[in-house]
Amino acid sequence: DLGQAFAPFVYSWIKETSKKISEWIKNACLIDQKKPISKDILYGSSVVDAFSFLEQSTQFLSKLGIFDPFFVLQLTEVC
Repeated sequence: DLGQAFAPFVYSWIKETSKKISEWIKNACLIDQKKPISKDILYGSSVVDAFSFLEQSTQFLSKLGIFDPFFVLQLTEVC
């Protein structure tokens, strides 16, 4: 199984990416003006940024063909 063969490398990427995601989210929260995005969307831009970071990371795994629930779980635990 290709996913199993690359598991150590993918897990290493997740660990490194998790550090960056944490930094990105912290920075997004710092620059967020704590105001709703619009009158219909009541959360701030940092919420959008956080989910965008997670989405981009899961898309990367998916493009590699390694969308194993274990890896996705590891990535989401970081966030």
